[in-house]
Amino acid sequence: MRRHDLRISDDDLFAFYDARVGAQVYSERHFDRWWKKARATDPALLDFDPEALLADGGELDETLFPTTWRLGSIHLPLSYEYNPAAAGSEGDGVSLSVPVVFLNQLDPARFAWLIPGLRHELITALIRSMPKSIRKNFVPAPDVAAKALEMLNTDFDPSADDLAESLALVLRRPRGMVVDPAVFDFAILPPHLRFGFTITDASGKVLGQGDDLAALQYKFAAANRTALASGVNSPRCRETRQARQARGCCQPAQEGPGFGGHRRLGPEGPGDLAAAWSPRARPWAIPCRPR
Repeated sequence: MRRHDLRISDDDLFAFYDARVGAQVYSERHFDRWWKKARATDPALLDFDPEALLADGGELDETLFPTTWRLGSIHLPLSYEYNPAAAGSEGDGVSLSVPVVFLNQLDPARFAWLIPGLRHELITALIRSMPKSIRKNFVPAPDVAAKALEMLNTDFDPSADDLAESLALVLRRPRGMVVDPAVFDFAILPPHLRFGFTITDASGKVLGQGDDLAALQYKFAAANRTALASGVNSPRCRETRQARQARGCCQPAQEGPGFGGHRRLGPEGPGDLAAAWSPRARPWAIPCRPR
């Protein structure tokens, strides 16, 4: 993951070698002469410990770089990869692992906000994506982004508000300049500023990957419906439901549109699939795998 505070600085590198290289060294010729003698007594004098390449960053703040994404009562795992040269399906940045059964419950708009630890860089990139005629009113972009982020954190909710619309509103406040949300070009964001998604089946096998959630939802819509039907209608789950219904713990599942034309998981209607499948919320609706 991208945390500049974990990388040792140029000043640290200079100090390391300045403390070891002789004061009489002023050129390549002087260095060769000095090093010929110095390495005879200490061959590792100029060896830099690879562990020192990373400064002591302390404990990772999971409020900035969370390890899971909450979907109702379910926590889906997040992973991080630093791969600036990523191409094609290779990952760079943060990725969410999603069982295909939950795929249709994800809202693409929520993932536009990325994660808190990368949000300042994201806002800076979105400001720079605006046409020059508009962008020139918001410079320097990193400083403007920092102030905008403060207002976003105070007045808007990533779980409910649209990022482009929210950013346009906060950029208007300092200068009174109206910004159309459509001027932010999300398509040119670098890979590490876009959420990645890994879709898996019930056994954990990867079905597909990408950073276009809407396209993945369309591509795996049939697999999503199959997974829903398989889980809810498996013999083990039917037995569990019947046993709980006999004890008066729940009502029979209703028919209706809901999840892609399949049976609803309870009398309340579609609701939140993650909550519906939560053992804590509805033990009778636990998705089961055939034995």
